[in-house]
Amino acid sequence: MRTGWGVVLICLGTGVALTVGGLLRTRVSRTLAVALLAASGIAVGAGALMVQAQASAAEWVFTLVCLGVMVPFQVRLIFGRLGKTAGSPSGTVVPD
Repeated sequence: MRTGWGVVLICLGTGVALTVGGLLRTRVSRTLAVALLAASGIAVGAGALMVQAQASAAEWVFTLVCLGVMVPFQVRLIFGRLGKTAGSPSGTVVPD
């Protein structure tokens, strides 16, 4: 049963990350986008650890912290700015 929940978490986390990164990145606030992306990274990491036979406490901490930080950073690098100011039609640049 644990493997099934792990696969569900991986799929849900990936779906949220793709939705936020692709569709909602410029429609929601920067804070909400980062929070949703961090949560999706944590969900994918937790799902991956649930699929494994035995994961240590150190693996849980390391995986969840790293993916919680790296997913928003990676989406920012690949897709560009996060938040409502991203790609504003007026051409104004809002500093980070």
